Amino acid sequence: MRAWILLAFLSGGGTAASAQTCSADLQIAQTLIGELRELDANGQRVQEMMLSGLKASIEQWVDQKQRCQADQVDAESQLRVEQAKMNEFQDQLDKLDQILAGIAGR
Repeated sequence: MRAWILLAFLSGGGTAASAQTCSADLQIAQTLIGELRELDANGQRVQEMMLSGLKASIEQWVDQKQRCQADQVDAESQLRVEQAKMNEFQDQLDKLDQILAGIAGR
């Protein structure tokens, strides 16, 4: 809002104003410019803080993704081991069924 006031002041009036009024207007303008610079600096700090937070979040996400991928590889390896054991047990059961069928058929 103050920026609009400053813009209106600079673009419009004051040509017939007294020296005292011009001096006061100049002080107001300088104050407004200072406030605008401060707002810009604060906005930049906020953006830097947000960017820093986003970077930290991305790093955490990447770390978590890498851990999940490692866990997935481990789980897949363990699954293959367990499936091999299950196949071995199934083969043993099939052999026992054949033996029992042979005994029962006599």
